[in-house]
Amino acid sequence: KDHSLIDLIGIGGNFRQVSHSFVGANAQSDIARYLIDKSFISSSGLTLGIGPTDNSEVESLVRKQFMIQSKHNILVVDHTKFDFRTIHLISNFSKIQSVITDQKPINHEWISFFKEADIQLIY
Repeated sequence: KDHSLIDLIGIGGNFRQVSHSFVGANAQSDIARYLIDKSFISSSGLTLGIGPTDNSEVESLVRKQFMIQSKHNILVVDHTKFDFRTIHLISNFSKIQSVITDQKPINHEWISFFKEADIQLIY
């Protein structure tokens, strides 16, 4: 398959073994140099009225930087992340355009919230 339209860029920073990701000030400054069309972001938790959260401060800051630089942010979370809050806020919902999950949320407040916030829900 032809992937010539995909522009893959690696960022620097400190390698975090537990998540196999690059984090820290160097990673954030590398990301800040780019304008991104679409970003796929995960989170450890998702709370109504708050937003996506993460267990790791350094990973939450990298995710936040991606969301700042991106035109279209897609949050990818499984059903266990709904109504589960962790300690580090990534962003509020205003920066999220789409949510991809594995199941329809059981709590119907989520469906209403996404509709009112004009966030596309894909399950």
